[in-house]
Amino acid sequence: MVVTDIAECKKNKNRVNVYMDGDFAFACYKETAVKNGIKKGAHVDAERMEEIRDEDGASYAFQVALKYVSAKMRTRKEIEKKLKEKQIEEKTIAATIEKLAGYGYIDDAEYARLYVAELSHKYGEKMILNKLFARGIDGETARAAAAGAGKAEVLKQQMEQLEARYSADEPRKKQQKMIRALMARGFAYDDIRRSMPEEDDAQ
Repeated sequence: MVVTDIAECKKNKNRVNVYMDGDFAFACYKETAVKNGIKKGAHVDAERMEEIRDEDGASYAFQVALKYVSAKMRTRKEIEKKLKEKQIEEKTIAATIEKLAGYGYIDDAEYARLYVAELSHKYGEKMILNKLFARGIDGETARAAAAGAGKAEVLKQQMEQLEARYSADEPRKKQQKMIRALMARGFAYDDIRRSMPEEDDAQ
């Protein structure tokens, strides 16, 4: 097959559309084209074209992922999801993630630690774990990061805020509302009961 035309992509000036024997064959980065001698008149067989596509696919995946993580820290699972949305092949996604990890752009343990620090002033351990799981943090990493989060001091602060919010309610009703609100934030029921002021205990 012969390269009959090369046209700059309209949406990405760094990429070109390559036409072979008069038909569109593939798109790739200009750098990839130059590196592989893709120019008008060049002969490229099917095997070589597939190699170029794989090479360019890896470059494209890495650029997409790099742009994604440059905005803010991301988990391995979030990056994988982003690349799948771009219809990138599984093997390329796996290689891209490992490459990012090698450069230090992915660190789920550090992500979990920072995320827990952000949430622990407001939520209990259960809620924090759920939020970590939702972001693709594995169980062992999530539990290690969330251990002890949302304990006595945080629970006390949240309880004081709720007491003020429900101060107009009669004691039993106020206690019930506080318990529901605290459990919804991920605090354990037993911890809530132990911390509940005695004068609010329902008889």
